[in-house]
Amino acid sequence: MRQNENNTAATVSLPPPLFTKTSNINNTSQKRRKISIATLRLFALIFTCSLLLVVDQILRLGSLNGNGISTSDSEAATHGIPEQGSKRRRRQQQQKQLKKKEKLPWSLPEEGADFHSSQQFMTNYKQHQQHRLATVQQQNQQDLHSNNDNSSNATTRLPTPIFVLNLPKSGTETSRDYFACGGYQSSHTYVGKTRIGTCLLDNYRRHTSNLLSTSSSSSITRLDRRTNTTQPLQGCNQITKKHYLPKTDPRYGKNVTIQVYSDMGTPNPTCYYPTLHDGGLEYLYEYYPNATWVLFVRDARDWYESMLRWYDGSLLQQWRDACGFLPGGSSNNGEGVGEGEKEHWIGFYQRHTEKIRRFVTEHSSLTYIEVELEDAKNMIGDYTGIDAKCWRHCLPGRDDDDKCVEIGETRNETMMQKKNKKEKQGLGTFKKALDRKVTKAVVQNSTAKVDTSPPLPWSVPKVPPIRKSASEFMKELSELKRMHQIALPWENNQAPSHSKNKKKKLMLPTPIFILNLPKSGTQTLTEYFKCGNIESSHTYVRMTRTGHCLRENYLADTASNATVGVDPLHGCNEITKKYHTARAHPDFGKNVTVQTYSDIGTPYPGRCFYSSVNDGGLEHIYKYYPNATIMLLTREVDSWYSSMTKWNEGRLLKAWRHRCAFRGALGDGSKDDWIDFYHAHTEKIRNFAREHLTMTYVEMELEDAPSMIEYYTGVDSECFQHCLPGKKHHEMCKPVGGYNASDSSNVSGDDSSDRNDLSGGQSVSKTLVKREKVVVDNSPPLPWSLPKVPGNRKTSKEFMEELGALKHAQKIPLPWEASALDSKLKLPTPIFILNLPKSGTQTLTEYFKCGNIESSHTYVRLTRTGDCLRDNYLADATSNDTSGISALLIPGRCFYSSVNDGGLEHIYKYHPNATIMLLTREVNAWYSSVEKWNAGSLLKKWKNRCGFHGSIGDGSKDDWIDFYHAHTEKIRNFAREHLTMTYVEMELEDAPSMIEYYTGVDSECFQHCLPGKKSGQACKPLPKQGISKK
Repeated sequence: MRQNENNTAATVSLPPPLFTKTSNINNTSQKRRKISIATLRLFALIFTCSLLLVVDQILRLGSLNGNGISTSDSEAATHGIPEQGSKRRRRQQQQKQLKKKEKLPWSLPEEGADFHSSQQFMTNYKQHQQHRLATVQQQNQQDLHSNNDNSSNATTRLPTPIFVLNLPKSGTETSRDYFACGGYQSSHTYVGKTRIGTCLLDNYRRHTSNLLSTSSSSSITRLDRRTNTTQPLQGCNQITKKHYLPKTDPRYGKNVTIQVYSDMGTPNPTCYYPTLHDGGLEYLYEYYPNATWVLFVRDARDWYESMLRWYDGSLLQQWRDACGFLPGGSSNNGEGVGEGEKEHWIGFYQRHTEKIRRFVTEHSSLTYIEVELEDAKNMIGDYTGIDAKCWRHCLPGRDDDDKCVEIGETRNETMMQKKNKKEKQGLGTFKKALDRKVTKAVVQNSTAKVDTSPPLPWSVPKVPPIRKSASEFMKELSELKRMHQIALPWENNQAPSHSKNKKKKLMLPTPIFILNLPKSGTQTLTEYFKCGNIESSHTYVRMTRTGHCLRENYLADTASNATVGVDPLHGCNEITKKYHTARAHPDFGKNVTVQTYSDIGTPYPGRCFYSSVNDGGLEHIYKYYPNATIMLLTREVDSWYSSMTKWNEGRLLKAWRHRCAFRGALGDGSKDDWIDFYHAHTEKIRNFAREHLTMTYVEMELEDAPSMIEYYTGVDSECFQHCLPGKKHHEMCKPVGGYNASDSSNVSGDDSSDRNDLSGGQSVSKTLVKREKVVVDNSPPLPWSLPKVPGNRKTSKEFMEELGALKHAQKIPLPWEASALDSKLKLPTPIFILNLPKSGTQTLTEYFKCGNIESSHTYVRLTRTGDCLRDNYLADATSNDTSGISALLIPGRCFYSSVNDGGLEHIYKYHPNATIMLLTREVNAWYSSVEKWNAGSLLKKWKNRCGFHGSIGDGSKDDWIDFYHAHTEKIRNFAREHLTMTYVEMELEDAPSMIEYYTGVDSECFQHCLPGKKSGQACKPLPKQGISKK
């Protein structure tokens, strides 16, 4: 027992040092292990966080700018490139942040009364620096004359640096390449990888910061401040010379100083444009007081349209959001832009130009050059000394090989020249003088320099007070030829047939010179003759512009001696027969002689020439082709002017005035002036035709051409279609008149559409009935009369109640009150709809069609209803299936049954139980619609061709309103006096809720319908509120 106790005691009393040491060692190692693990974990966490921060910073530095917008997004916004997918969404989310970002203050001068042209401003500006600029200009002109053709680089005479201050889309890329071609080190948007606008902004901020820090010391001079601040081009004035030189060149890889800076702004991240933001121009002037400033001014409307087209107006959007250039601007990216916003940007562009002009006028040490972009090729060389051939139209973002094209060429032509160098020789380009064995005055190659000689002399006669129509003049000329026993080709029954193909039975002598002014059917006539297998050209013969060819040959002919002359068509009278001939044809690829020439003028600077306007042009044609044909299609002059002003923002009229010096009798470039010019042009050609009877002359009004042209030419009139230039061959032409091929019983179109009148309404497929010929008579308009409008006019509802009571008194039943009907249509037929145009004629036609009632609008098959009614009225013959009462608006055919005397009585004589229907429209809305429709041409035709007018008789708005009310009163009086006829009158605004009560046709068929569209697209449902059957 004791032993056990001793053992226990011995066990319990083991040496404590040994036990304590072992325990401490284990605890220490465990603690160390834990500390090591924790430390490693901490280090791993710190390393991971640091790595993530570094990666995030790298990503931010590499792909994010200061505003948290990806570089790709920023660059896309900078260049106007639309983002896609998540980039677009991220961009939209950050638009609000952009608007809250810093916007630097900017200002433009107030809009002045007159905006002078660049030429006018430079004339005034030269008075301040006349001696200095004149010396530079004289030296540069001497350089231009002394340089040979192999040397295009000019001696640098302009002070550098040269700042091109254009806004984007005003020739910034073109000007960069122009100066680079002239030997200057040039940049556009970027210098290396640094954006010029960003560089200028950063330096401007440093400059203002340093300037503020030193401004407290009054002892610092202006020179000291310039020394202590940042220059505008610091960090962006040199580029490594390796992109433009071969590696073997000793200058390769060396830095060179940039001399020309173009596109100097940036819209993002912080918008900055030195020409717009406050202090920008002063900053440039402070450091470069003797620099050169260049501004190319583009037509403001052309600039605006170009900005809209450039990636859907995204650059304008950047200016709205990031720059604040349009306070309160929308975010529509140019879609649905209102006229007010358009005018704002046009004024913005002009005020930008005015701001620069005012600055340079106050700082005479600068060298300033301002040229309008359209005239730059001919004028810029006088200031810079660089050859004019360096000025080409250049687009950004393209390879160097095809980014620039010659002015006046298309990019397709340039690429074709590069692709077919071997085939190019002799294919329509002008041959050299040695090849033609004539003097050097003969035409040079079409790629020769554009000369800057003044416009050739021109003249047009005074327009007679009483002008004859085309048919009247043709009648006069035909009598004159018969008097001289000169045969008319179209009256010769033995006209030679050139082919068994009937379409090629051309009755006119060739060549045929089509003298229409542009926008008068030149393309339409070209395609018409091509359809008849007649070799034809429009504007160009191969790659030679016809106007250039005629001009150069005319100058060469007048410069040559009496024994050696130059044919007007020399070098431009053949075309390769491959586009209109099958490859299996034996003539495929062979050269054939062109027989018709259309659009034979050219408005280019220094080369402006129109044979029918410039002196000697027509005489030159007659000298070599005394038996040829000259043809003229005249268009309704208001429609022509409207088309000219809309086409490319009226650029052709501007070119005529500034480059060709064309004008009318007024000489002010107004609408009346150009109308006088158009008429005078026609008179000049007529006078020439009278004096040169051996030539065949054909003149038609464009509106009458479809019904008359085959009579004169022998080519099927079905070939005459409305053709637009610049489109693919199978898309450029459409049948005139808006004919719907799927419905052979109807030719849709408004009552008086000029588009329909263009063809007389005959616009059908070649598989349908052949268009009938209409012989135009020149009898005076038929007599017409309208009653006086009463002082208290009744509404349509009030008059229908009065007429209903009158019929009840006479015991005449009203069809819509009958209890039993044989058909769904309650009204007796035929139904004559007497609305004036623009009062729902197309709407009513489609309404009855929807109710399965056979209806017509304007035409029944190929016959215009108005023509049929007029001819039958004159012949007092029966007319069947007529509906729609308007007439073909050409002299001697004007007829409206509801206006001309006896028209309604003639209908009653043969249809005493028929229905006459009238929809009246709110008169102010009607007048506004008629006045806007096709520039008010219908009202002009009513006044000039039909003799219509109201009680005032002056053609004013009040006069036409009186005419409209009097027309309604005349029909009402007729309805009172002829009670056996059913009369229905409604106001157009009330028709959806009332028309089914009168007709029995479902009111849902009554929709708003527009003429000229396909059946499925012509109508839109009206709101159903308030529609009821009673």
